[in-house]
Formats: sequence, C-alpha cells, structure tokens
Amino acid sequence: MSININNLKKRFKNKKYFKALLIALIALIAVIYILPVAGIYTIEQDNEKRPETGDYTLCEISEGNAVCQTFTAKTRRLYSMYFYILNLSDEALSDTSYIKIQLLKGSVESSKGGHVIESHTILMSDIPNGEWFEEIYNRSLAKGNTYTVRITAYNCSPSILISVSGSTLDIVGEASMLYVDSEEVTGSLYMDMRYAVPASSGIRLLVCALVLIIASLSIYRVLASGSCSISKPETYLIDFISKYHLIILYAVVAIMAFAARLCMFDDISGDYMECYGPWYDEIKANGNLSGLVGDYTLPYQTFVLLMSKTGINPLYGYKLFSVFFDYLLAIGSALLVYTITSQEDHYQKYKTFAAFSIVLLSPLVTLNSASWAQCDAIYTSFIVLCLLCLEKRHYLLMFVIYGLAFSFKQQAILLLPFIFLVWFVTRAFSLLYFAIIPLVMEITAIPGLLAGHSLETPFSIYLDQQAEFPNSMTLNYPGFFSLLAEDMSTSNVPFFKTWQILITATLLLILCAFLFLKKVKLTGKLMVICAFITTYTCVLFLPVMHERYGMIYEILAIIIMILDIKFAPITITLNWIALCVYCKYLFALPVNLPHLAIVNTICYLASLYYTYKSIEVNSKTEQVYQ
Repeated sequence: MSININNLKKRFKNKKYFKALLIALIALIAVIYILPVAGIYTIEQDNEKRPETGDYTLCEISEGNAVCQTFTAKTRRLYSMYFYILNLSDEALSDTSYIKIQLLKGSVESSKGGHVIESHTILMSDIPNGEWFEEIYNRSLAKGNTYTVRITAYNCSPSILISVSGSTLDIVGEASMLYVDSEEVTGSLYMDMRYAVPASSGIRLLVCALVLIIASLSIYRVLASGSCSISKPETYLIDFISKYHLIILYAVVAIMAFAARLCMFDDISGDYMECYGPWYDEIKANGNLSGLVGDYTLPYQTFVLLMSKTGINPLYGYKLFSVFFDYLLAIGSALLVYTITSQEDHYQKYKTFAAFSIVLLSPLVTLNSASWAQCDAIYTSFIVLCLLCLEKRHYLLMFVIYGLAFSFKQQAILLLPFIFLVWFVTRAFSLLYFAIIPLVMEITAIPGLLAGHSLETPFSIYLDQQAEFPNSMTLNYPGFFSLLAEDMSTSNVPFFKTWQILITATLLLILCAFLFLKKVKLTGKLMVICAFITTYTCVLFLPVMHERYGMIYEILAIIIMILDIKFAPITITLNWIALCVYCKYLFALPVNLPHLAIVNTICYLASLYYTYKSIEVNSKTEQVYQ
C-alpha cells in the first residue's frame, strides 16, 4: 500500500484537519491523564492491617512534650489515621483537655514550627481510652514525599503507644523517624493510615463519555464547516459574563473569602481556650446575663447567650459572628471608596471592587476572625461606616454608629480624637452630639440591664479592663516604646504610661493646630488620611496596645492606597508588620519586636510626611477656588 505524500500535504494545508487533530489530541489527554489525576477516589478497604504484635512502650505527651512521627506518603491522597492513646491519670478530664493532631509538610522534630497542612483538635472525652480511634483527613499529598504527624496534649497528660520492634515500619515507611520532645527515639508511633486511591467508577466513565461526545461533535463541526467558530450558547455566555462581570467578580471573591475562612474554623487559639470557651460555658450554665462574665461588653455577652440557646458549636458560633462583620467591613470600605471617588472617575467601579476584595481577602482580617475567633472586625466595620456617614454629612447617624462601635469594643475610642478634631476644625455639628454615644451604649446594654446590671456597668467594664495589665507598657505590638526592649514590663509602668499619654496628646494637638491654621476641609481622601494618622498615632504611642488594635488604621491604609496608589508602600509595610505579630501569637513564630518597631516608626514618619503633603495640596486647592 503506497502513501501519496503530495495528497497528505494538500490535506494538511487545509487547517480544518489540523484543528480536528488538535481537538482529538486534547480529548485523548483529558481521558487518559487529567481525569485520573483529578478524578474520583475510593477509600481503601479497612483490612485490619493495624499492628497487633511486637514490643511497645508508653510515652507521656503534654503541651511541651510532643510526639512527631515522619512517614512517606504511599499514594496521592491520605484519607484517615488511626491512633492508640491511653489516659492513665486518675484526674477527671475537663472541657479544656484536648489533643491536637497536626499534619505537617516535611520532617519536623519539635513541638513548634513547621508548615501545618491540617490541624485537628479532639477533646480527650471524645477519645476511646485504650482503643483505636480514627481521625479523618482526606488530604491530597505528594506520593513518595515525607510528612510528619505531630501530637500534642493540652491540659492533660495522656500516654501514647510507641512500637519498639518495628511492626509499623511497613505503614510509615522504612525511612521514617520518631521524635519525642525534639529528640530522636528508636521505634515508630503505634498507628495506622488509610489512603484513598483513584478508582474506575460509573461517574468517571460518564465524565469520560461526555468529554468524548463533546470532542466528537467539535471534530464533526470542524470537518463539516472548515472552522470551529463560536457557537450561539457560547456567545450568550460571553455576553452574560461581559454584562454582569462585576457582580460575578463580587460573588467569586465572597465565596473564595468564605472558603479561606472555613479552612481555619477548627483552629483553637489561646484566647478561645482561656476566655471565649469558659465564658460560653459559664453563660450557658447561668442561662441569663445576671452575672458579669469575663471582661467583654454586655452586647457581646448577649450574643453569647443567644448562641448558647441555639446549640451551635461555640467555636463556630464565635467565628461566624465575626466573619459576618468581615463582610460588613468589606462592604463599608467599598461604599466609602465609591462615595469619595468622583463620578467622572472611569475606574470608580473597579476601585470600589478593589476595596471590597482587598479588605475581605486581607490575611489580617481573615486570621483575626477565622483563626483567632476575635471580634475586631465588629467595631472596625462600624468605624468605617461612621466615616461614610461623615463624608455624607449624616452627623446624627454617624454618632449612633460610633456608639455601636463603642458598645462592642473599647478600642473604638481610638477614633475619638479624630471626631473631636472634625468638630473643632469644621464646626459642622454641636458638641451635644457626643452625648449620643453613651445613650447608644445604654440602649445596647438593655438585655443586661433587665438581668440586673446597673446603668454604670457598660462603662465600668472598660475601666476594669484598664487594670488587667498594671505592669505592661505594650502587649505584642511593636509600638514606639518597643524600641527600648522586647519585654516592656516594669514596676515603673505608671510613670512611663503618663509620659506615653502626654506624648500622644501633644502630637494630636499639633496635628489639630496645623489643620486649623491651614483651614482645610476634612472631606474625601483627606478625611480618611486624617482618621488614619490620628488612630495610627494613638496605637503607636499609647500604652498597653495589643497587636490587634491596629486594625482601624490598617484598613484605612488600604482605603487610602486604593484612592492613591502612591500610598501602596506604606500600606503593604503596615500590613506586613501586623501579619508578623499575628503569626507571633497564633503560630509562635520568632519575631523581634524592637526590629519591627524600627520599621513601624519609619512607616509612621513616612505617613506623617504623606499627610503633610496632602494637607498642603488641599490647602492650595482651596485657595485657588477662593
């Protein structure tokens, strides 16, 4: 059989044959490679391969005595692990006794550090004593790579079995290593693992059939018409996406942000273990707000009481409440940017979308609510809405919203100097409006007042908070005085605190005088800049500042960056500083506060210069219009 080379050349000069061949090749790759790799998995049968013979020893684990077992992944997806833990203590287990089982990338030896892929927290009361228990992971791995399982106990000291005779080496791999309290130990953890493997299934065959049908129709169309022009359904789809692209983008970002938070919902922070968890238990036991629990406000305790009535997991309840305000914060930031930007700005809609996306996807906002279970997004969202009302000159509503911010968190006071600044410089509203703030605080405290609390309780809670750290000048925040030392705890704190307050007040008075002399209008971008620099000044110089208290100026920095891209270096640096101190608390990462304080102080000076230039530009613009 002879092949006519010239005839083949003529055929392949016609592009339709080449297109048909390309489609067939793509379909073949999809069926052979893509589908098995990303496809359906089935769980290995539990064939009771868990070791039952050999020599074993007991190892007591605790918070400072973790067990780390390295292993080699046999397939691409780890499904579950089995462990054998004994509780030999005679002490009764409390609700705060739990085991943390972490899956880490690579070989990790100590109880801290390492890249955590997945972390599970199990109450000791949920672990069958002296029996195998299964923990589900269903996690994708890289076949043949090394991973580590780290087991740590908190508020209890259970014992875990270690196989000395090597009966588990066929499970964890010959190259596995076992570390107890960072020291290598002979043997391996008494454990078992189940994997999920790709399997031929009806669904897989159905997907392959659909791919082949689509490819066949495409090849027929190419060969019949000589082209693969876009079809009408595709045209309608593209037109729909083009018309509603911003709505689709908002939806995609909102879903992505929630998915990112959902991955952290099982994280248990120290604040939850020491404060939120016990507060929930106490409020649930009381069944009302008759007793003042913890040091959080009555509105927040009202939320905890309502949550206790629903039966929801308190860890998830706290986080869902804060996540709701994450979205409110993003929406408020977007509305503020939309209001400030001119209608003639062709990028107004995209700047608004950028504000929504950057704030919602911010690592700080995400970690604060989803991992930490903290509630700083609540008062920060109200403060952003407060600035929105100020921009629209809705002064009564502004003070009502500011009162709501103050009702939930004392840190809302950081914006108070700016509001006094607006009152003094612009004379836009009466000083009597400030009386709305305590009125709103009393209204939001009505459930607590009905339970027997006095009218002064909403304010006395904040006064009591001031006495919690009598010998501390800073609390994990790289403030100006952190330049002196890593640990700013001293018996002379009252003396230093007085100087810190005086320095802060002096700087704010200088800023107020400068704005008054320049006769600027605190509207638009300049309003956000002045709110930013006043809150930044307070957090940087005032005493007893936590790492979380900078959220107001960090969000305002993002808004300024969107309004003026020249501010981007300052915004990025400030959020990087905050992320460092967040990780220091949440993940015990080594962070040097004095070094960060140097960077923070340089950022503050750069922000002062930017504020000065913005005021000068605004002043010259006003003179031109006059």
